[in-house]
Amino acid sequence: GESVSFALLDALVRGNRELAVSLLRQEETSDDAVFKLLGLFAWQVRQALMVRDEYDRGVTAPDMIAATIGAKPFSVRKIMPLIPKLSLPRLKHSLGYLSDLDHAIKTGQIRPGVALDLFVWKF
Repeated sequence: GESVSFALLDALVRGNRELAVSLLRQEETSDDAVFKLLGLFAWQVRQALMVRDEYDRGVTAPDMIAATIGAKPFSVRKIMPLIPKLSLPRLKHSLGYLSDLDHAIKTGQIRPGVALDLFVWKF
């Protein structure tokens, strides 16, 4: 799950939506799997926000960032190469959008699989 979410984020940041959708289809085995993926995306975007904040403050060493934000160094090292393409507004918008999608799923306004597709296309 976690390694798939990093591959998905990498594909999204690089603009390779086709690969992202393909990876989603491999993981999208049930509605529960969709909720887990949405949760992983939200976690990952929050992590990226914190990494971005430290990076913008001039801290560029992954291990130092990890210690400062209380994250695993592995996670920070996976996110660091993507930071130049992940602006603060983009990350904030993505986190808000995930929250909106979560609400829409839980209120029956959208199907879980459709929500994931929308996230991929609007990231």
